[in-house]
Amino acid sequence: MGVRAAEGAVAFDKTTLLTEQVMTDELNGIPIVAVADQRLDTGYIYLNPEEQTVTADGSTILVGGSSYEPDSLPLTSVYTFDAMWFAWHGYYPDTNV
Repeated sequence: MGVRAAEGAVAFDKTTLLTEQVMTDELNGIPIVAVADQRLDTGYIYLNPEEQTVTADGSTILVGGSSYEPDSLPLTSVYTFDAMWFAWHGYYPDTNV
């Protein structure tokens, strides 16, 4: 699962994301959070500039103590690519994983 911007790219291993359910990183210095959607075997990536606490609670995601479906967090979503690693790496070899 990857996200890109003009100044860089970040990717999360999909299998690990589906196991961990919530993972974090930074994209151009802005905190981001990736969340798993077990229903669809996929994930979503959101900007989290205020570094809100994001945790998994079963099949839902908690943000600031409130429960949300993984595809509708109260954060700014970014287009997430579900690509094979060799293809992603070919275009974005400096990706932070």
